Amino acid sequence: MAPIEQVFYAAGLLVTLIAFSAWMLSWMSTQLVRLSRSVFGVRLTMILIESPALFLHEMSHLVVAVIFGHRIVEVNLKGMFKAGAGGHVMTQYNTRSFYQRFGLFLMAIAPFALPMILLLVVLVRTYGYPTPTGAGDWVREIAATPLTAWSGTSLAIALYLHLVVSATLRLSGQDWLTAAQSAPI
Repeated sequence: MAPIEQVFYAAGLLVTLIAFSAWMLSWMSTQLVRLSRSVFGVRLTMILIESPALFLHEMSHLVVAVIFGHRIVEVNLKGMFKAGAGGHVMTQYNTRSFYQRFGLFLMAIAPFALPMILLLVVLVRTYGYPTPTGAGDWVREIAATPLTAWSGTSLAIALYLHLVVSATLRLSGQDWLTAAQSAPI
């Protein structure tokens, strides 16, 4: 196999792996929201989990659009408190610019990528960089920490934020379509 073919093969494999991971997390997020609705009810799940998740989802699109120089046409969050409704960010960009087209691809997958990057940053800042020999140290350190009254509260807050961030990972049909149409490969 020629070197250029190896590069395209590796890039295609990476994009496939990322797309499959995004699809799997998106599916798991949908199941989590369904479970939350059955446990807490639709209205409470909408107010406490889905509305903040929708806000974070759309803001992740917006942040990436601004970073890549897209002109923001409309930001719609009207569906925040309606079951099954959503929002959207509409932009205009230079279709001849690879940078802005690549930005459109990243904008489409931003609700998947930004929470993962944020989680990684928080874990690294809290527990340090993992090493190949100490890969499970984070889990062991968390498990070995005794619970106190404050840690119970912070655990509840962490679980709530986990629910919200997990719900943010749901990519809409339009997100998937935009990612497929604007993929750089």
